[in-house]
Amino acid sequence: FVAMMTLLLYGTKVSDPDFIWGHATRDLLGPLGIGLVGLMIACLMAALMSTADALMLTTSALLTHSVYRPMFPGRSEHHYIQAGRVFCLVYIIGGISIAVQFDSVFGLFKYMLMFNSIVAAAFWLGMLWRRANKTAAWVSLGITFMFTLLLPVFIPLIPDMRDNEYLAKTTEAYTVTNSYIAKAVDVEERSEQIELWDKLNALGKSEGDRPELLTVGKSYTKSSLMPERSIFWQQGIDPGQNGTPHGQGMLKVELVAIDLLGWDLSKNSYSLNETMTALLRVIVPFGSLLIVAFMTRPQDKPVLDKFYGKMRTPVSADHDEDARQMGITNNDPTRFDHLKIFPNSNWEFRKWNRKDWVGQAWVFAAMLGIVLLTYSIIATGR
Repeated sequence: FVAMMTLLLYGTKVSDPDFIWGHATRDLLGPLGIGLVGLMIACLMAALMSTADALMLTTSALLTHSVYRPMFPGRSEHHYIQAGRVFCLVYIIGGISIAVQFDSVFGLFKYMLMFNSIVAAAFWLGMLWRRANKTAAWVSLGITFMFTLLLPVFIPLIPDMRDNEYLAKTTEAYTVTNSYIAKAVDVEERSEQIELWDKLNALGKSEGDRPELLTVGKSYTKSSLMPERSIFWQQGIDPGQNGTPHGQGMLKVELVAIDLLGWDLSKNSYSLNETMTALLRVIVPFGSLLIVAFMTRPQDKPVLDKFYGKMRTPVSADHDEDARQMGITNNDPTRFDHLKIFPNSNWEFRKWNRKDWVGQAWVFAAMLGIVLLTYSIIATGR
């Protein structure tokens, strides 16, 4: 909601969306002269640190107890605490190393979403498919981790790799023309363009024809030049001091592989290449897990029955009742099998009950409300 309001207030004044929050803070809070800009910065830092330290502790605990302790059992608790502190440091250094590979908040946000694909396949298929096993999960995690983090970070460390001529490949520039119905903000923006053109024309520096005056409700076309964009480098290409293109940020190894296989990605738009990257980061982990799972031995049926029986047992607020229900499940792990949509398969999709339908109805209503609120804000502001 706040983001939409700042967009309506400053969308025509601030071209880089990464700057709009800072501009709004300075413009709205600064003139009051009572320290609200500093308070806003302190609030942002507090929110950042509260999330960062929680994730740091969670990650170090998971690595210590789920990876390090099984590999080095029988050590003292003090030893494991020290190991957890080391993992905290590794997490912070790793987070900083990833963050500096991006030149925009949106780029980092997209990568953060894709980073979740490392565990997504093992998590979802582990809950929904009986054939998923430990071996397939580790293979999926390893392959995805390699293509998402290891190769994109470490391949550019090879000497002269960032200056490689092939990796300097870019998409072709093209012009996009769209038709719009003029709103009040469009009329205001066009008036500013006309005023600027007139000033430059008086100095003999204007280019092209004088922009046409707009009125609200009038149809008009707008052409935008989509410039060349780097295909393989996350932050694009720096011309460099000697004119040699120099890659910036992480390397998109998925796109390198596709281009080497014969698909000329320079003919695609930048958005299409980015879409392909996102799709590959979904297809690779799920595909590798499915293939390995079919090629390896599944988990023992009694173990699977106990796991899915426990997962299907409703949680009760009464601890005694909760323990009683789990006791029943332990004695009969298959007591919820009649709820499976596909009874004789390895898939654990279950039929919805009334609570599920009500919950989904509330979620749908909330999403619809957000969409309608956003639309009303835009319609009112424009």
